[in-house]
Amino acid sequence: MDEKIKQYVKQGGIFAELYFDFHLIKNIDKDKLIDVATGFSTDLINSLVDKEWIYFGVAEIEPPIEDENGISTYAKLTILFRNFRTMLLTIAEFNPVGVEILAPETVELDVGSLQEALNDLSKLIYETKFNMLTKEKQRELLKAYKLRESIGKRVRERVLKRD
Repeated sequence: MDEKIKQYVKQGGIFAELYFDFHLIKNIDKDKLIDVATGFSTDLINSLVDKEWIYFGVAEIEPPIEDENGISTYAKLTILFRNFRTMLLTIAEFNPVGVEILAPETVELDVGSLQEALNDLSKLIYETKFNMLTKEKQRELLKAYKLRESIGKRVRERVLKRD
């Protein structure tokens, strides 16, 4: 592990991988699915940096797999969180399908830090339930999906031009 990462972990940081899955029905272009996954990953990392919840994050998008039900892929985000609270809130807000903590091997929390994280989690769950499935929220989700698709396409085009 990189020395800088070790230093941040010693200061309370948590180095982890988060996995997010993406699925589309049949007859959809695989590039569109990659664009959505890339856009989501870019948005998520940028928002966590803006909130100052992470030191850094990188994403890898796996090539899509196609079967009789449609196509799917997943994004692996490797993130160095600033602390347990920011990791917990990220997981609660963005719902990865899997989490693997790479470092540290043990986490020590004082009661105040744990209480703050749990209160923030409780508030997030309450707000999510309150806003769930209103027509306005459905429109916002569709708009976010379209934006992520276009962001992902632009990011992927820039990467392909570099190769």
